[in-house]
Amino acid sequence: MFGDVKTRACAAGVGAASSDPERPHENAGPNPALADHQDNHAGKPFFLYLAYNAPHWPLHARESDIAKYAGKYMAGWDALRKHKHWTHEGGIATPLIVHWPRGLKAKPGSITRQVGHVIDVMPTLCEIGAVEYPRQDNGKPVTPTPGKSLVPIFQGEQRDPHDLLVWEHFGNTAVRMGHRKLVRSRKEPWELYDMQTDRTELHNLAAQMPQKVKQLKADESVSPPSPKTPEKQHKPVLAL
Repeated sequence: MFGDVKTRACAAGVGAASSDPERPHENAGPNPALADHQDNHAGKPFFLYLAYNAPHWPLHARESDIAKYAGKYMAGWDALRKHKHWTHEGGIATPLIVHWPRGLKAKPGSITRQVGHVIDVMPTLCEIGAVEYPRQDNGKPVTPTPGKSLVPIFQGEQRDPHDLLVWEHFGNTAVRMGHRKLVRSRKEPWELYDMQTDRTELHNLAAQMPQKVKQLKADESVSPPSPKTPEKQHKPVLAL
């Protein structure tokens, strides 16, 4: 969090229990830690990493609040199919909100439909910080980052899209090339969708476009670049 992480976290009461059975984790969280910093280190910069654990356990909310939403998301999140763990859109689509007053040139409040990916974060930060991603570490080659900077999008421009994106998580796999996406759950048959007209993945085109399925299945086997050959150009891929 800041300074001696363990010491500060314990001193701030992070993880302390509450006497209120409705709010057993009332005293847990970042607020006591921030108060400790204000009392003892006011005016000094600090780094706070806050990883919300709400999608896991325990749920940091009143039992009465949790009960109001029982079963609400059993059919999936909103209109998108599946959810976390699967590679259908409900499991991989994540909103990105950018706040950068001095650097953002896109119209405030605007929404872009350009496809970005978590692998784009590193090259974006490197470009903003005017630094080059390292080619070596202690004399050993470093695997090139497969992402592409998001800065052109932040500037309101059209970015060259990824040639290919690949996902795999616990056997759930997806391949996206342009607006076509091939996806399957574990060993189920492959499904093909048009992301421009069918983001909810309701109209499977696999039977109508067998050649496209065959093409994307071949691309699914593309491997990330080898650390031994960092100079070789590879299509951007990701396996979770």
